[in-house]
Amino acid sequence: MALATAAKPDYVMARKVLKTGCKGGSAGACALLGKLMLGGKGGAKAPAKAAGVLLKGCQGGRTDACRLLAHIYVKGIGVAKDPSTASRILKAACQAKDWGACNALGQMCVAGKGVPIDYACARSRFNMACNNGHGAGCTNMGLLHIKGLRVSKSTRAAARFYRRGCAAGHKKGCAALARLCKDGEKTACDT
Repeated sequence: MALATAAKPDYVMARKVLKTGCKGGSAGACALLGKLMLGGKGGAKAPAKAAGVLLKGCQGGRTDACRLLAHIYVKGIGVAKDPSTASRILKAACQAKDWGACNALGQMCVAGKGVPIDYACARSRFNMACNNGHGAGCTNMGLLHIKGLRVSKSTRAAARFYRRGCAAGHKKGCAALARLCKDGEKTACDT
């Protein structure tokens, strides 16, 4: 009995179909097309064109397109580097309840990219993401507690957030919890 093999995706065909869908006003098609164009799947990498179709997807309500578009602006991939624009895009996506966007905006608040350094902003965004099951948001809340940035400096609280991040599947949360417990913080890890 022969084992069935999975067919490889036809990215060339996917790009053609998604291009038609995007031109027809499908925000989802624009989001997927932008991702393929950015990664060079099904054709040459086209970051500047990807930014254009991702913008259409983002404006059509696809927050995944917004997150990727913000990343492009932060890194300057195919567009001029513009962290301020990225932060505005992420803020809108966060308000639309995209918890990954909230986490990314929190990271920008910590780093002062596109916004002034603002740990209260970071805490708010990480908490929002964490409370809605986004593991990286929980892990980042743990980091704020380790450093005492606009929250109490507390290994116990950090361990609690790392544990939540780990439970949500964020590997960095698991690693941070293991490091914390290995470093002799038994009281924090016993809770």
